[in-house]
Amino acid sequence: LPNSAVMFSGGKDSACLAHLLKKAFTDSGGLVRVPFPLITYDSRNNFPEVIEFINFTAKDINTESIFYTAPENSINDAANGSVHE
Repeated sequence: LPNSAVMFSGGKDSACLAHLLKKAFTDSGGLVRVPFPLITYDSRNNFPEVIEFINFTAKDINTESIFYTAPENSINDAANGSVHE
């Protein structure tokens, strides 16, 4: 599955998806190897526990977690109508 990834927010739907990935990619010996990373968009407004859960889940399913972090003030700029393209 080259160039594949899974978007993972850390919410309930993502947790369910991680559970399904774990079941799908566990070999007969019980080793989990999900062949693609989890990608998270970090809006800078996440609770620290959410970030911890995302990292825990990536370790649990034996894959990498990749974070794309929003630029400083991007949420405030969008709320104020000053988004730049």
